[in-house]
Amino acid sequence: MRQIPAKSPRLRLDAASYRELHQQLLERGGWRCQTCGSMHNLQVHHLRFRSQAGGDVQQNLITLCAECHAGIHTLASSALCRCDTKRSPPLPGLASLPTQGPGTGGQK
Repeated sequence: MRQIPAKSPRLRLDAASYRELHQQLLERGGWRCQTCGSMHNLQVHHLRFRSQAGGDVQQNLITLCAECHAGIHTLASSALCRCDTKRSPPLPGLASLPTQGPGTGGQK
């Protein structure tokens, strides 16, 4: 019988540390969405999802506006879907960001 390898632990910060990291990320990104350049409704996106062992570390996080953030998650969900339903076109600029999945490693 094949053994399932143990998951590598991910770094998950407490709320106060995460808020501090969030501020650092906003400053690093020049208070702009790294996809479209918007300065409104900024959010932090995990390049590798927490559910896929993505940690709360600067190398795995990027600043996005709410619209681009939602678009990335829609693309990630569509990539996992194997059905033949019609998909909406990606938002401009999203093609340059890494998609979720094996081999992305959260690196830019």
